[in-house]
Amino acid sequence: MTLSLALLGLGLVAFAMLRRLFSLRRDAELASLENRLGTVRDRFESILARKRDLARELDDKERELATRRSNGEGIQTLPMFDLGTETIDENERVSRYLVSKGKITLEQSQKAFDKMGTLQMDYLAVCLTLGFIDLDTAKAVARAGKPAR
Repeated sequence: MTLSLALLGLGLVAFAMLRRLFSLRRDAELASLENRLGTVRDRFESILARKRDLARELDDKERELATRRSNGEGIQTLPMFDLGTETIDENERVSRYLVSKGKITLEQSQKAFDKMGTLQMDYLAVCLTLGFIDLDTAKAVARAGKPAR
C-alpha cells in the first residue's frame, strides 16, 4: 500500500512538473506572438498613415491640375522645330510633335512606325491612312514642321 501511495505521489509530482513546463512554454510562445503582433500592428499603422498622406497628396495634385486646366495653364508644348531635332529624322520629329499635341497616342505612333515599311509611306501619310489624324491635322503638322525664318 505504501508503495502504491509513493508511486501515486511520484506520478502527481511528475504530472505537476510537466504541467508547469507546458504552461511556461505556452506563456513564452504567447509573449513571442504578442511581440510579433505589436510589431505588425505598428507597421500596419505606419503604412496606413503613409497611405493617408499619399491620398491627401493625390487630392492636392488633382485639385491643382483641375485649377490649372480651368485657368488654361498646364503642360506647355513646343513647336516641332524646337524639339531638339538635330539628331533625329523627319518622321521621328513629326511623331514627337503629334504626341506632344495630343493628336495621337504613343501606341498609335509605334503602330505607325511599324506600318511604314509595309505601306512604303512616310510617317504622316501612314497616320492619315490608319485614320489616326485627319487631313487638316496633317496639313497643320506639315506647316508646323517648317521653321519660321
